[in-house]
Amino acid sequence: MLNVKFALHILYATRLEPTVRETVIPTEPIRLQPCKLSQNPSYKQAAPPSSAAHHPTRPLPSNEREAIHKPPTPQITMSVPPEALQKLLQEIETRAIASQQQINVTKAQITVKQREIRMQQLTTKELSELPSETRVYEGVGKMFVNVPMNTVNKRLTRESSEYSAEITNLEKKLHYHETTLKNSRENFDQILKSGGRA
Repeated sequence: MLNVKFALHILYATRLEPTVRETVIPTEPIRLQPCKLSQNPSYKQAAPPSSAAHHPTRPLPSNEREAIHKPPTPQITMSVPPEALQKLLQEIETRAIASQQQINVTKAQITVKQREIRMQQLTTKELSELPSETRVYEGVGKMFVNVPMNTVNKRLTRESSEYSAEITNLEKKLHYHETTLKNSRENFDQILKSGGRA
């Protein structure tokens, strides 16, 4: 009976006793050695953050983006055959000669019209100095016809206006031929400088 009580007592004490874990306690303290990173050749110090990282990248304008993505345009040069080049130069030269002739003719016509206007002005001035009852005659073929002075003055005024309008048209024509001549010379010189390359 005593043995049974003793066994129960030991079993009860064993259940109530907390579990003891074995812990290894070092006998000497652990010494930590500092690591000198600057003396380690395999260590690379990280670069400081760039200021550009804090600023977003500026977007490119549309024209710059097109210039980057647009392929370069190939330049094609073609040489004109000698026969075609000679024919083209002859046509330009013929056009220039014709324009020069028209310029000379137009200038001569303008000079004639200006002289007619000057004569009309002198005649009108002389008639204005005469008395109103003065008899005036106009030549018709080989004979002279008596005409009222008022009729003569109206005719002179009308003819002067017509000559002025003709001079205006001739000046426009002259400007056209001068422009044509200038363009022909420029085209001729450009073809010679380019050496027949188009």
